[in-house]
Order: sequence, then structure tokens, then C-alpha cells
Amino acid sequence: SPVATFNAQGDAATTNETLDLNGPDGTGLLVGYRYYRQQHLTPLFPFGFGLSYTTFSLANLKITTLSAATNATVTVTNTGKVQGRCVVQGYVTFPARASEPPAQLRAVGSITLEPGATGKVQLSVPRSALEVWLSGSTTVVPGTYTLAVGQSSADLGLAGSFTLSSSAAAGVAGEARGPLGVRRAPQG
Repeated sequence: SPVATFNAQGDAATTNETLDLNGPDGTGLLVGYRYYRQQHLTPLFPFGFGLSYTTFSLANLKITTLSAATNATVTVTNTGKVQGRCVVQGYVTFPARASEPPAQLRAVGSITLEPGATGKVQLSVPRSALEVWLSGSTTVVPGTYTLAVGQSSADLGLAGSFTLSSSAAAGVAGEARGPLGVRRAPQG
């Protein structure tokens, strides 16, 4: 069973305190919206759901991969009768080799639109948000990723894919990180 250990500074270390990533019920990282998706369940209020007095439609997902990030642009139209703010969410599914739960929230953007107006929202997934813990260090797994975009974890109507080569994936591997992927400042 995978076990991660951290010292008081948040660095990977051997201590008596452990965090069992499988959990007592065996769900591991499949908690919350990830569990619902894996079990094909639709909660009344899915993760990311927000009430609004208007409605929006999303279209034209375009994905661009750069050295430091993967960016996506989506067109949003206010299809309702009043002004409103649309929060667009980007969920990444990793290549199988990464052994990560599907559809992880990795980017958010928003726009306020008048009724009938259309605008563009840009999402950015930094390369560091694609890091996983494999073989004792953080790494970005080369392969094909899926980026699904919508207004909640249960409303991902647009999807596209992007591929990272082993050289692009190597760009952030080995940087010093604490738990939860937070960059640690160099010591000294």
C-alpha cells in the first residue's frame, strides 16, 4: 500500500507519521467529485456547481502546449436574459502510466457577460500542475493528456487532448517540493 511520509517542514522524509494514500476504505485518491465520477454517480450539487440567474454555453475549445504550460481558450456565450459571471473549469486526465484519478481540476477562469454577449476565457495548466510522484520523485509523465472543460465536475461538455514528449515532460522534474506540490525555495 502506498505510504507517503513527511517531516515537520513538509519535506519527504522517514518519520513515525505516515499518510496512507489508500485510506481506511480503500478509495485512495478517489474522494469527492473523483469518487462520484468513478462510480458514475451524479450528486445534486456537483463540485464547482454555482447558482446563477442566467445560463451560459461553452464552445470552440482550443488547446496550445508551450514549454511552461498548456493553455486552453474557450468561447463563452451568455444565453440568458440577465448579466452574469461564468466560471470555466479545466479538468485534466493523466496518461494511464501516471496512475492518477481521472478528471482532476487543474485550471479555472471566469468572465462576466451581458445577455447575448460572447467572450473568451483562457485557462492555463502550468507544467508543475501535471507532476506526479513516481519512483521516489516528482515527474511529469510523457504521453497524451485529456483536458475537459465545463461549468462543474459533472458538466464537462468540451474536451481535447495534448501530448507531452519525454523532453517536454522533463522540464520541471526534480524541483524541490513540499507536500501538495508547493515549490520550496532553495536553501542557502
